[in-house]
This record gives sequence, C-alpha cells and structure tokens, in this order.
Amino acid sequence: MSFRDEFQLKKIGLSYDNPDHFFSCQWKWPSAAYIFIRVFLSLYTTGALIAVCAMNATYTLLQYLTVWTYILLTLHFILTAVITVFHHFRRPRKVSCTENQHIKDESKSRENRGFVGEKMEPIGKSISETPETDRKGCKTELVNGVTWYMKLSWLLSNIVQVFSVIVTVVYFSAIYPTLHVSNSELVNDTNMHAINTIFVLVDAAICARPVRFLHFVYPLIYGLVYIGFSVVVYGVSGTVIYNVLDYSQPLYPSITVPGLAILVIPLLQLAFYGLYSLRVYISTRFQKHT
Repeated sequence: MSFRDEFQLKKIGLSYDNPDHFFSCQWKWPSAAYIFIRVFLSLYTTGALIAVCAMNATYTLLQYLTVWTYILLTLHFILTAVITVFHHFRRPRKVSCTENQHIKDESKSRENRGFVGEKMEPIGKSISETPETDRKGCKTELVNGVTWYMKLSWLLSNIVQVFSVIVTVVYFSAIYPTLHVSNSELVNDTNMHAINTIFVLVDAAICARPVRFLHFVYPLIYGLVYIGFSVVVYGVSGTVIYNVLDYSQPLYPSITVPGLAILVIPLLQLAFYGLYSLRVYISTRFQKHT
C-alpha cells in the first residue's frame, strides 16, 4: 500500500476485494465490544436527531448543512451497525460434506478477526473466503464480495467524515461566537456540532474500513449539491442560509466555494487517509510483536 497507488483512476470507484473490512474492528477486540460500540453510535445519533427535530419542528430546519450532514451521519451509523450485527451472527451456508475432515469450532466464524490491513489477511483468515466445517463434517462458507450496502456505507463514511469536521470548524470559528445558545439548546447544539466529529474520529480509528484519497470526489459532489440547493433557496425566497453563502455579496461565496472544493475537502480526505495508514501500520506492527 503506497500513496502513489492512490492516484490510480480505479481507486475512485467503490470496488474492494475483502468484505470483512466493512464489519470488522481494526484491533483485536472481543466481538461483543465492537458490536456494542456500533449499536451505541447508531442509537445515540438517532436519538440526537429526533431531539433536534422535536425542538425545531419546521421545514426550515432542513435547509442547514449541519442537519443534512447529521442525517447522513445517523444513516451511516445505523447501516454500519446493521452490517456488523448481521455479518457477525448470520449462519454460514453448507456447500459440501466430507466424512474425515477435522471438525472446527463453529464459534470461530463469529470471532472478531482484528488486525486487518489492506494487503494482509486478518488473523484466522477471512470468513468470507475460508470454508468452515460444521459438526457433521460439512464445509460451510459465507458469500464472497463487497455488497451494495457495504459500498453505500463506504460512500456515506467518505461524506460524513469530511463534512462533520467542516461543520464543527466553521460553526465554532464563525457562527457560535455570534450566537446566544440557551441551556435548553446546549445539548442539541453540542451533539450536532461537536460530538459529531468525535464520533467520526472514533469510527475512523476502530473500523477496518479502508480509505481512498480519490474518494474526496464524493464529499465534493455532496458539497456542490448543497451549494446548488442554497442558490435555489436564495433565488426563490431571498433567504441567506449562511453568511458565507450570501449571494447578494458575491465575494463571500466566490472565496468559500473554491476554497472548499480545491483546498479544504481534499486536505481533510488526505488527513483521514493518513489516519487510516497509521491505523493499519500500528495494528500490523503490533501483530508482528504478538
């Protein structure tokens, strides 16, 4: 795995050869612990989103980039939790039987593999590629290949990890100083603008899911879609959603939009790629020493 390889055009796509990495922990943790974290993240973000919608039950809530991004963050965590639980507990299907084959403990197929890297197999081999044997001597295996819902999870992760950081930085640097947040709004405000980035970093640190530098095109497209939406809102109602997108003063968006597209989004994706590379490096070195 080298950074030079990241510039191959095929890396823009969502093709990948090991589905295990989309429901496994990078570290050798018990499966129950990893599943608990996944379920907790999904339930917490769902609850936080419901709380925000309950306190702001107006259609104008949906005009904010913060809300767009938190909705995607919630969907990402829900989907990832479902994928993780499903693939840790689903039963393998029988493909052939032999009478004299050594019988393995079926529970091994449900252990968290740990120590997964892009070009190395996890300890114990991949459950998607390696047949197991049931108590009757029948070989069993799980379906190969990265599924569409794994690709969707990967796509969502690329968008939310970049834009959660953008939302946090922009909010606390440019918006929060001008607001007077009440105590009743403080919890929701913290969830939407601070805890979101913490959760994204936790996700990036523990999940074996790979990161591609060229996948910055996905948050870029997402950002351009939101820019287009803000233009329509301004044109129809004259509403300025954010001061940096005030089209009555073209200087602001003329700086903001190119800055995000050319500089901020690629650099953030590069940072997450660096975190991914460091994660794989540390887990690989730790595996060699153990």
